[in-house]
Amino acid sequence: MSEEQKPLYIASCSFGKDSVATILLALENNEPLDRVVFVEVMFDHERGISGEDPTHIEWVYRVAIPKLEAMGVRVDIVKSDADYIGWATQPISKSSKPERVGKKRVWLLQGRCALNRDGKLKAIHKYYRQFTQPVVQYVGIA
Repeated sequence: MSEEQKPLYIASCSFGKDSVATILLALENNEPLDRVVFVEVMFDHERGISGEDPTHIEWVYRVAIPKLEAMGVRVDIVKSDADYIGWATQPISKSSKPERVGKKRVWLLQGRCALNRDGKLKAIHKYYRQFTQPVVQYVGIA
């Protein structure tokens, strides 16, 4: 099998317990793992403010990523083009409810966060498109 046909094994990681457990289990069981990808959703790109919980993002950068790298795991960090400020203040362009088009979202509702779709998922799909070989994705979900 040529290098171009050989799959690349990537774990998507939020650095929550489930995605970290997925990575640790893959390593413990000698499963193939070429790299980890973390998508950081930003609150405000312009001011460089993360949208992640401050204590969590500090732990991700100061503890979790260095530990994985020390274990020989490459960690790629992706930041979405979308951020909370832009997402909340841009007028809605498409909606199943026509009366919402043109209105602003104002703020994100718990459990109904379209920014996960528009931010994290778009960013991760864009990240995967850079590879020419097939990608096998590990996703740790409770």
